[in-house]
Amino acid sequence: MRSVSLGVMLLIAACAPPSREWRERVVPVTVIVVEPTVFSRTVMAAGWLEGGAEAVLYVPEPGRITGVRVSEGDSVEPGDTLVLISTDRAWTAGLTCAAAAVSAASAAEAAARENLESLELLTESGAASPREYEEALAQAREASAALASARAGYASARDGAARGVMLAPFRGTVTRVWARTGCPAAGPLAALAGEGTLKCRVGLSVGALPWIRPGLPAFFATEHRPGMLFPGWVVSAGDRVDPVTGLVSAVLQFPDSTGLLSPGMSGMASIALETVSDAVVLPENAFVIGPDGERTVMVVRRGRAVELTPDTGLECGFMVQVLDRVTPGDSVILLGNTLVSPGDSVAAVAR
Repeated sequence: MRSVSLGVMLLIAACAPPSREWRERVVPVTVIVVEPTVFSRTVMAAGWLEGGAEAVLYVPEPGRITGVRVSEGDSVEPGDTLVLISTDRAWTAGLTCAAAAVSAASAAEAAARENLESLELLTESGAASPREYEEALAQAREASAALASARAGYASARDGAARGVMLAPFRGTVTRVWARTGCPAAGPLAALAGEGTLKCRVGLSVGALPWIRPGLPAFFATEHRPGMLFPGWVVSAGDRVDPVTGLVSAVLQFPDSTGLLSPGMSGMASIALETVSDAVVLPENAFVIGPDGERTVMVVRRGRAVELTPDTGLECGFMVQVLDRVTPGDSVILLGNTLVSPGDSVAAVAR
């Protein structure tokens, strides 16, 4: 009789509906909370600095010249006003340069932080010396300070502090003035001769050909000055691919009033081909690639996974700009996005 009762109980248990805990399986995931940021599509190339006889000054966006404050032969100090430019275009140009500086400084800060984290583990295991760790820590702090400075410059540009003005980047003598009041502000506007002019010749990948042009923001980083970024711009760019090297040639200019750069220094130059402010950007591992190549992302809304198929824009390195559907404040699943299905209950265990 006891065995019959036990068999009936097992049969009832087998036929019973699944428990609520089983039906509401919660999948642990890691997420990032989307925040708007400055994002640039950049191209990088190795190069070394050369002494330059003069610095040619450009604006990256066309406008209209409303005033010229210097003549050939004038001596100028860093920050002196050279040319006044129509407000809207000049403000856009200044904002673009400042945004590109933030993007470049962010990449340098992230690299310095990753290097510090790696050396911290190596130091704990005895594979790296305390001195190496201290050097990495100093570099990370310098990179963080450079990023803070770039962000402050961007905030100033957004407030219009430098609106409509081209300033002298270093002490020197005005050698040429192309700018004329009432004329378009396009191409070179003035040239300065001085000790602070350095140039860098680089070869760029063929993908940069449609975008590279004089006036674009450029940045130079060298291991001789760790954690620092030196801003400049493109002064000339080839319009075809070199048949021997397979590269597109460009000359970059870096006016340096600090005296920290010198001819012969090697480093990496980056050029901001396109820059977007207030962009929504996700790492590549946030996307799930379907059989047809379609990219989707999983976001958490009301505790459940929601699948979205956003349009994408600029791409640089392992980062991708998202144009729609994902908005600031969304929690996007990173680790675990291939383990959940739309509608699954999820819990963020790390951010």
